[in-house]
Amino acid sequence: MHRSSPHPFARIPAVVALALGAACADSAPRAPAAAYAPGSFPRTIELPRGGALRIERAPQRIVPANAGAFDLLTELVGPERVAAWPRQILAYSVLAEAPPEKLAPWDALPRYERYLAEPLLAADTDLVVSDPWGALETTARLREAGIAVLELPDVATIADVVTSLRALAAALGREERAEEVIAGWRAREQALRARNAGRGATAVAYSYYGSQGACSGAGTTLEEVLALSGLKNAAGHLQGHAPMSFEQLLALDPHWILVARLGEGEGAGGTGALLRSDPVLARLRAVRAQHVLELSPRLFASTSQQMLEAAESLSERLEAARAGERE
Repeated sequence: MHRSSPHPFARIPAVVALALGAACADSAPRAPAAAYAPGSFPRTIELPRGGALRIERAPQRIVPANAGAFDLLTELVGPERVAAWPRQILAYSVLAEAPPEKLAPWDALPRYERYLAEPLLAADTDLVVSDPWGALETTARLREAGIAVLELPDVATIADVVTSLRALAAALGREERAEEVIAGWRAREQALRARNAGRGATAVAYSYYGSQGACSGAGTTLEEVLALSGLKNAAGHLQGHAPMSFEQLLALDPHWILVARLGEGEGAGGTGALLRSDPVLARLRAVRAQHVLELSPRLFASTSQQMLEAAESLSERLEAARAGERE
């Protein structure tokens, strides 16, 4: 799997790898056999990126290091087992657009600005859930202080998210709950692929930051979102998050363009407004056909199970756009 750098739109990575079958559930991958009794501690868990992690007791004061890790955590435990969370969660996690009643239990917890050792040690944490993009010196200091750090690898696909959830569940003693969640994800994935809302049309996930544009190529979460929606990534010949000039975008001339709704650093109006107003980009068939579709920033930049929600939202917009054209 190509391991791409964090999305330039929002530096919020997360997760890992295994195959999530798109065929029938009987052929779907199973959870690996554990070397310890379910729910028992201490335990030594195998890490997805290699190596092992010793967990002495069921963690009760967990700290997620990014929005993707937080999203997974919410599937397994409630706020009573979380010691603190990063402020970026308010913009990019499953809580970003949550109603007040859902946010309230989490809102009472301490927040921190950056992945630094001091605020995490101050939170008296017993498990930190991080990723390859977290500061190495912070992870080293935490481990020197005796704090268990579960580092989840980079994510590009829903299959990667599945493996991450299983790794996190193993650390928390919540394996049975994880398999229930995964079954729900698998059903949603299969429904999306059967729906095939994009019907194989080409698309580009594009962002413009005032001085240059960027697209999501092969091995990115947005390529997975496009595929789940039945779209073909027109930038799939590029690797990771790649620069893309106006000329390159015009040469690809995709049927659809996916943008964030006023993403961070995009300037007034966001990428969507630029595409609709620039006289050069007006030649794009997606612009002419009003096939520029927007996702919320949390879905556009997701590295967690929110990728499924992003594909579901995109599928609805694709179908609504086609229905409008038939009227």
